[in-house]
Amino acid sequence: MADTAGLTWDHRKSTPRRGDYWAPCPFHQEKTSSFHVVEPNGTGGFCKCFGCGFSGSVIDFCMEFWGVDFTDTVRRLAAENCLNDELTEDRRAALKKRQDQARAQSEAEAKRTAQYGHRLALDILR
Repeated sequence: MADTAGLTWDHRKSTPRRGDYWAPCPFHQEKTSSFHVVEPNGTGGFCKCFGCGFSGSVIDFCMEFWGVDFTDTVRRLAAENCLNDELTEDRRAALKKRQDQARAQSEAEAKRTAQYGHRLALDILR
């Protein structure tokens, strides 16, 4: 998203290995790097401009940058990142398969536990 927004990272202030980036803010005209993005380990992070006061998540950034509401922002991000319905169906199928496997494993473990308890009860009775 940063490339699309035209952000040019200030490599003197930024520390990419820590997920710490600085750039001129795309929301107001400036030449200094007052726009700060923190994204540790590639996980969702936040941004804040110390010039204009904007702050928020990547969703907030996209909503402001594109000038659209939350729903349109999510749809646009999904389309740009190839998260279409076909992929969603594949993900649903994979999720269902994992859930079925977990359920089968849980049932098998419950059966083993019951058998162990039954054998233990028989041993005690003997």
